[in-house]
Amino acid sequence: MNIIFSSFGNDSLALIQWAIDNKLDNVVVAYSNTKWGRDDWQDRVDKAREWLKGHGITTAIINSEGFENLVRRKIAFPTNGMAFCSYELKIAPAMRWLDLVNPGKTAKCYTGVMRIESEARKNWPEVIESSENHGGRMLISPMASFTEAQRDELLNKTPFDKLEHRSAECWPCVNANKKDIQMLEPERIR
Repeated sequence: MNIIFSSFGNDSLALIQWAIDNKLDNVVVAYSNTKWGRDDWQDRVDKAREWLKGHGITTAIINSEGFENLVRRKIAFPTNGMAFCSYELKIAPAMRWLDLVNPGKTAKCYTGVMRIESEARKNWPEVIESSENHGGRMLISPMASFTEAQRDELLNKTPFDKLEHRSAECWPCVNANKKDIQMLEPERIR
């Protein structure tokens, strides 16, 4: 089994196209529902699921408790220095899901991480033999050394336009920059 973890943003859609181009078999695309997506993000998820279905690729939606419930439970709002939300809303639910669908830990997991994304990822390996965040399964990042142009070449083969911002499955993200904040819909500002 090959499991692609996707937010349906630019990098993960390009990764899916890479998998299609490379004829990866037995693929499942896993999307973590943070219940904090931008209002139109579910439309993108639905469009992606239809596109994948046309390629014979299964999609799994991994549900979480949701961002608002998490904040209430923790009695804290995540910040740049304390961003517990990614672990609680994406990583932990994904590990529980992985243990259900692949208890033998034989699946290969894939992510669209690129070294050019940030200083923290500049040395990201293409393969991690036993990824802690994937329950000890292999993690492959085939686009780790890609340039933005190489990523865009793959993205251009998909039915999606390039986003000029990060994925909006968490909107706004606690790591949002000034440009992201300026894009907020008035009803999201409370």
